[in-house]
Amino acid sequence: MKTSILAAAAALLAPALGAAVQHRPQMRQYGNMDDCRHQRNVMQYSEPQSGRCYDMDDRAGAFYSPESNYRPRVYNERGCNGEGHDPPRHGGCCERGGYRSYRLGPYDDNS
Repeated sequence: MKTSILAAAAALLAPALGAAVQHRPQMRQYGNMDDCRHQRNVMQYSEPQSGRCYDMDDRAGAFYSPESNYRPRVYNERGCNGEGHDPPRHGGCCERGGYRSYRLGPYDDNS
């Protein structure tokens, strides 16, 4: 009896858990745009948490920006200080340029 209740609960939760895992943002940093485009030689990989600031690696020349639903923002100063900007591209590779840090907003299904 207990086993069937647990199995039923797991069956009901499985779609929700699958959707949560599927919507995990990824932030990857690369030495250059070519490495980013070909997804090789990742310098740093993270699954950033919404609202938390992350400083970029000074050696990185490019980064993969999450899709716009995560409302990523990039900053010219470490610690997400200064004016925030939309990354040059959502869901793809971007030149790091003068960006020094980034932060994700809450996930938005309507973007």
